[in-house]
Amino acid sequence: MGSRKWDNMTMKTQRTPPKTQKLFNLSIFADTKAECYALLKEKLLVKNIVTRNPFTTTLRKPFIVFTPNSEQLMLAQHDHVFEQTLQKADLLLPDGVGVVWAGNMLNGNSTERISGRETLEFLISVAAKQSLPVFLLGGRESSSQYAQKLCARYIDNPEWNISWNAGVEDIKHETAEEKKNIATEIQYAKPKLLCIAYGAPYQERWVMKNLELLQKSGVRVVIVVGGAFDVLSGRVSLPPKWAVAIGVEWLWRLLRQPWRWRRQLVLPQFILRVLVEKMRG
Repeated sequence: MGSRKWDNMTMKTQRTPPKTQKLFNLSIFADTKAECYALLKEKLLVKNIVTRNPFTTTLRKPFIVFTPNSEQLMLAQHDHVFEQTLQKADLLLPDGVGVVWAGNMLNGNSTERISGRETLEFLISVAAKQSLPVFLLGGRESSSQYAQKLCARYIDNPEWNISWNAGVEDIKHETAEEKKNIATEIQYAKPKLLCIAYGAPYQERWVMKNLELLQKSGVRVVIVVGGAFDVLSGRVSLPPKWAVAIGVEWLWRLLRQPWRWRRQLVLPQFILRVLVEKMRG
């Protein structure tokens, strides 16, 4: 379990690196959800100024959180650029029952699933209570609908600011104008928390391509959230608790959205890959 130690020189507490486990060349978070949330809260609340003098202010790069599921782990096996992108994150959360199962199978770890959607909600709650500005990027119409729900939820805190941009029309072909508009809005909003819903692998790539922009804008934590805005805005129904509890949320979604069947074809490949790794020892 990650912990904090006392630094007598700086008179500050320093958190030790979080516990992780190796899955297909990726270091996946392997501690408790409580420890994960404590780490993220710390990263969001601590000021990211590294040095300051009369002429310049240097800001620390944002803490990057990616949320891979089994489908994305398999994609990384065939797309080494995407694999390298995932490796550059500060935190890879086990967002999916398949990732948890693989960790248990290969490493003997009884880890928790840490949902990207629930982590997003936690981070926004912390930001809202501390009046830290938030920016939602992507999700098309869902981002504005989710932002409106959040404004209503935290209406008692008029000092809190949330901004949003629906994202690019075609994530595979971001235009120069779209890129400029998004950069301008982020620079103006100066969010401490940036949440991106472009879907994998595009959201992860966008983060790495725009690190300098995010750092200069003062972003402390950036998290990719896939289709979370659709669910949290109410455009897509939440899976029932029983489906989540027994690990068949994917099946429930498939029955509700049959067009997803092609994406599910990767699951047998993932299971086979894990079993092969297990036999290799």
